[in-house]
Amino acid sequence: MYNHIKCRMDLDISDDVTDQLGIIWSDVIFLSESLSGKVGEFLIRSNGSLCHKTAEYEKVTESEMGMPDVVWDGTGYSKLITTDWLRIDYSGLLDVKTTILGKTADADVEIQFELREGYVASHKINKLDVIDNADRKSHDKMIKQLAIKRAEKMNTKTYQLYYSIIKRPLKFVVRLFGLVGSYMQDFSWKAEKKLNK
Repeated sequence: MYNHIKCRMDLDISDDVTDQLGIIWSDVIFLSESLSGKVGEFLIRSNGSLCHKTAEYEKVTESEMGMPDVVWDGTGYSKLITTDWLRIDYSGLLDVKTTILGKTADADVEIQFELREGYVASHKINKLDVIDNADRKSHDKMIKQLAIKRAEKMNTKTYQLYYSIIKRPLKFVVRLFGLVGSYMQDFSWKAEKKLNK
């Protein structure tokens, strides 16, 4: 299971790359493996401290289902009371990664943080591959245009007439043959079973 990590501290990534991606690094969500047996949301504050989001829940009745902050907890419904960021006293390496789809470029990012007693001692950018996204955008545009053309085609009177007169009855006949075939197969299987006794 992946953890979600946001980093508020400066990552020393150039302004050119940031402008190409059109992002704010403190809003980017990174993924990492479980950390000290904890899973969920993590935050590296601007002072370098590593924090884990904890939540306190209260059991509620099923009548409150669907209300704001009421979730299924695996055994019943619970309501979120408070959330808090608690610092984790962790020492070791923390590898995080993400893929960013930006304005004029995309990027694959991998960063390794070295933590000592819950604070970032250093960080190293292992991978920052910035890729021109013109091909992805043209492919997305082509897919959107195909979907629009298909929707326009299906809304024409000719297609609706074809669907009503030919396609829908044909679907019904094929399903009917399938149903009759399954009953015949079931009957023959039961008959064969009786004969083999």
